[in-house]
Amino acid sequence: MSLETWMAKKRRRDPSWQPDKVVYSLYIDIPQEELDDMPPYKWDNISKSERTKLQMNLYFDKLRNAQKEYAKKIGADYFLFRWDEEYAEFHLRMRTLQPTMSYYDILNFWKVHLFTYLSEHFDKVLYLDFDVIPNTDEDFFEAHDCKNTIAIAHFINDAIFDVNTERVIAYDIRNPVSKYWNTHAMLHYRSMEYDGLVYNTAIMGGTSNSIDKLQYFFHFEELLEYMRWLQTDDHSMYPSKIRQGFGFDNETVFNYRVNENKTPMTHLDQNWHHMIMGSTEISPTAKLIHMINKRFDMYWPEDESVTQPILVVPAGVKLQKERVIDTERNWNKPEPKPGAGPERKKKVKKKAKKAKKKVSKKK
Repeated sequence: MSLETWMAKKRRRDPSWQPDKVVYSLYIDIPQEELDDMPPYKWDNISKSERTKLQMNLYFDKLRNAQKEYAKKIGADYFLFRWDEEYAEFHLRMRTLQPTMSYYDILNFWKVHLFTYLSEHFDKVLYLDFDVIPNTDEDFFEAHDCKNTIAIAHFINDAIFDVNTERVIAYDIRNPVSKYWNTHAMLHYRSMEYDGLVYNTAIMGGTSNSIDKLQYFFHFEELLEYMRWLQTDDHSMYPSKIRQGFGFDNETVFNYRVNENKTPMTHLDQNWHHMIMGSTEISPTAKLIHMINKRFDMYWPEDESVTQPILVVPAGVKLQKERVIDTERNWNKPEPKPGAGPERKKKVKKKAKKAKKKVSKKK
């Protein structure tokens, strides 16, 4: 069903309805063979891509219901976009333009496409990654200026690049530092200055006015070709360890467009985009919780369907790598049955000794 058809049916059911606010998310289960080869989370021993796939499916209902309930609280419509023919066409188009573009990157360009598309039909648009858990009744749109700006969080530049010592550190393609240098290169070769911010598109709020100022998909095919050239330029001023993090990333394009078009931004604070990485504890004042570590059990610890342990690490304390791996290796292992374990073994041994004594007395 197209959005236009849905809106027409909505108006027939409720003539007073107006397309004011919308909250939306996106979840498409990436096929196993299309998963990116990513390093594991610090608490885990399998690929981030594999763990994300498992966790999203396991907590699907809870995540969807939490977002849907928040939309209801603030008087907004809610959409969860899944695989459909429109996405299939977009996916094919991206793969045709850039055959090396990953499934993950195509999905993230699709979410920005929906951000633009919905802004043409609704007054206010809020996007939440599917791993974002609302933890407030407060209206996002009343707390932020989305009419004139896009409300979004950013990372402060922490790129490591010491020219004097020639110390260059390589990062994976999803690391904010990789996105920083990719954006830096895109702007530098076109003689534009960079403010050094790396935006996180997991939470975005805006209106048709503010989103249009971004011009995200302007000459998009040409921009993708430019990004491909930066990845393969053997005469680049950027070292190979830096360039290996260059890719087709939606946040890199977002950074580029903000700086190119001087798009006004409202920066979300740590409560409105509360990032949970590693074993970071959830703040009681958090409003929108971005579970980057995919440890949804930290928010829903009472869920008996999940047996993974919760690691509570005091601030400033680092766990030894071996200890983390040993602890998490069996996080899907079922709980031991009552009576099992060392105490049970001792009782069995005592019974065996008594039995031997009885046999010897009879002899």
